[in-house]
Amino acid sequence: MKILVVTDMGNNRASDGLRMRLLADSAILPSGKPFFVPDFADHFTCQPALCVRVDRLGKHIARRYAHRYYNSVAACGLVIAHNLADADLLDATDARNTSFDGALLLGKLVPYDGATDITVNLTTETGSCVTCSWPELPDYVDGVITELSRYMTLKMGDLIVLPARENEAVELHVGGELRATVGDAVSLKTRIR
Repeated sequence: MKILVVTDMGNNRASDGLRMRLLADSAILPSGKPFFVPDFADHFTCQPALCVRVDRLGKHIARRYAHRYYNSVAACGLVIAHNLADADLLDATDARNTSFDGALLLGKLVPYDGATDITVNLTTETGSCVTCSWPELPDYVDGVITELSRYMTLKMGDLIVLPARENEAVELHVGGELRATVGDAVSLKTRIR
């Protein structure tokens, strides 16, 4: 299984500059499991994201067929470590800050009905909330699948993670709780310890 995180998609078209990174499967923390705050950074933030699960095997997938390769989505959160004492760790693209164990808080997958606009709300126990949406989601995901399949075989169970474009995030605090909804359904619930 591969976890592919899209970090940039120029002009919302994959062919105009798709940027992505890989996560290890140990980065997944399923909904309901607590997130234990690691000791290697000063504080942690969580960015809302949408996860799309690949349901078919494919390579060199034509855009007009890309919609056949997914039918479920989940709300998720990407945890980012911030360490003010070490300048080398300030770079948010460094794998030490974004790809550690438990860095992907993955909600429960729900069937995707082809809606063109999906919203994810990420809320903490203090009431801070980040809302993000993906207008024209099918076109966006179809472009990502088409482009990624040019370079690698997509397999059943692969996850494509689409972070919020605005780079907004909520602070994580020990003793807190994080919830995420996709549409109106609660997809993710995690305690911070």
